[in-house]
Amino acid sequence: MKGRKRKPEALKQAQGTQRKCRVNRKEPKSAGVPVSPFQPGTIAQEKWDEVVPGLQRLGLIDEIDRTALEALCWQYELATKSKQEIEEHGITLATEHGTIKNPACTVNSDAWAKIRSLINDLGLNYLSRQRMESKAVETPEDLEAKYLA
Repeated sequence: MKGRKRKPEALKQAQGTQRKCRVNRKEPKSAGVPVSPFQPGTIAQEKWDEVVPGLQRLGLIDEIDRTALEALCWQYELATKSKQEIEEHGITLATEHGTIKNPACTVNSDAWAKIRSLINDLGLNYLSRQRMESKAVETPEDLEAKYLA
């Protein structure tokens, strides 16, 4: 297929760019929110718990997105752990052959490149949120603030 990747209909609707004549009527409907594959208390699980509710509120998540979300959270954990390694041992390491770049720097750089790619694929980047007309579900706290403020 030539051209750029298609956006999900929910994302087009949230951004206010959806046109009736261009609606993908064959787009699969959501089958629900995926279950986290991570152990509680891990960095990846914390990232999962941060990202999934936001995607769910915008209607941009489905069970089939589990792999992409898992990859995003795993890469975030790798980036965080490699950052800790760099902070602990420094950017360069002294070896018997001289000073070399800490391999954690490469791991960190690769992880963040993959994170940026996955963020774009999932519609999580800052610019796309700025273009969105929020269709998010209001929480009880939002309603209380609206009417009682």
